[in-house]
Amino acid sequence: LFADSSAPARLHAELSELCQLAPGRHPGTESFRRAEEWVLSKLGSIPGVTLTRIAVPLPVWKRGAPARACIGKDSSQAGFAVLALGGSSGTPAGGIDAPVLEVHSLDELTSLGRAKVEGRIVFFNRPMDPEATRKGLGGYGAAVDQRSAGPRTAARLGAVAALVRSITIAQDDLPHTGFTSFNKDTPAIPAAALGIQSADRLSAALRATPGLSLHLEVNAEFLPPVNQHLIIAEHRGSDPAAGPALLMVGAHLDSWDTTPGALDDGSGVIHAIEAFRKLVSIGTRHGVRCVLFPSEESNRAGAAAYVDHVRQRGDVHLLAMESDAGGLPVLGISLGERTTQEQAARLNSLWGATLARHGIPRIFIDESGNDIEPLSRADGTLTAGLATDGSRYFLVHHSAADTADKVVPGELAHGAATLAACLLLVDRE
Repeated sequence: LFADSSAPARLHAELSELCQLAPGRHPGTESFRRAEEWVLSKLGSIPGVTLTRIAVPLPVWKRGAPARACIGKDSSQAGFAVLALGGSSGTPAGGIDAPVLEVHSLDELTSLGRAKVEGRIVFFNRPMDPEATRKGLGGYGAAVDQRSAGPRTAARLGAVAALVRSITIAQDDLPHTGFTSFNKDTPAIPAAALGIQSADRLSAALRATPGLSLHLEVNAEFLPPVNQHLIIAEHRGSDPAAGPALLMVGAHLDSWDTTPGALDDGSGVIHAIEAFRKLVSIGTRHGVRCVLFPSEESNRAGAAAYVDHVRQRGDVHLLAMESDAGGLPVLGISLGERTTQEQAARLNSLWGATLARHGIPRIFIDESGNDIEPLSRADGTLTAGLATDGSRYFLVHHSAADTADKVVPGELAHGAATLAACLLLVDRE
């Protein structure tokens, strides 16, 4: 698995092909349709594989014309780099003008109360922690609530819009998008991400002129749902005595509309297909599946559809693995949050030394992946994700800079081999 000298160039070529053929793989787009066909072609070429496509109705969010934010409606000197967040509503035609309120946490915003928030544009400006980010997802997890829940918290207190410092450790001015959600009892408001340099400039302007007014235009809207597909490739195991339990490897096929999606999650797609391909070629005692999910970036309906599929069939998984941390240097295997310390210790005792010899430093408990954690919650499935160097991942995550040239071929191949090796260990032992 780790000695395949052809894998780095071959897999990087596949990643480049996917990103060129289908950049911006957002639900409801022609790009997503092309990505589905590309995946079906790759998986369908593997001998002995059964393919299943499950229609999943997904709401379609459309960004519309580029967002605009500036001090003074007609000013060309004070424009900020801004990008609408997924799930944002649009501003009225011509935009809005409102005073800006800067905060650094949801708790700080809530403590101010409605009287100080109503009618304002709330600006969340808490940076990611670069040191925590180097260790994996920690820095992201500690900052992302501003984007995921900040706008709805602001809306609940009467804000007219929300701006969020991009959730990245990059120091450029390229905005990073991502999903934000609103409750049924909370009106959606315009919400957008600022590039890091723009966030710093806006903060400096607010220090000089507290409560300054900002002009904001966001042109996003929701369109009627369309069917996209959960794609499942399956190969039967060779040993009837092994029973019906399955091995699963997966990734999400969708990306944000503004990015080629090489690390998030084109690399994961390549990892999953290659790990599956290798396991089929080697031969497994248990059945093995490759699952590609359609909507991780938004409502995770693909994950819910897979749980329904598993329940209907009565499937049992020995292990479900996901790759959603990019084709980057492997930090280890991250077991799902429901794993016990005893389970983790046992796996480390069994396989830790073997994996370490192949550049997989540790097995630990953190998060396994958004699309497989629902399996764990539904039936206790053991889940695990590929953990990688977050300091590189979060330079380009959810941005136009997430291109295939950011991925090192050898690192991409090593991630695929890591997934296959872990699944093979479970299959054999």
